[in-house]
Amino acid sequence: MKLSLRPEVAKNYKSYSQKVRIISEKWFEENMYCPACPSNFLQHTPPNEKVVDF
Repeated sequence: MKLSLRPEVAKNYKSYSQKVRIISEKWFEENMYCPACPSNFLQHTPPNEKVVDF
């Protein structure tokens, strides 16, 4: 697991809150996994998805 973030993924955003969201979502997508299933990666959900649980 890489602990560093990639700020370049948010270069097209101006708002700091949007930048933080994009950077953290990308990090999570690349580094986390589902502890309740055999999958080694997560799938990105559509924007504004209400709830996703393990």
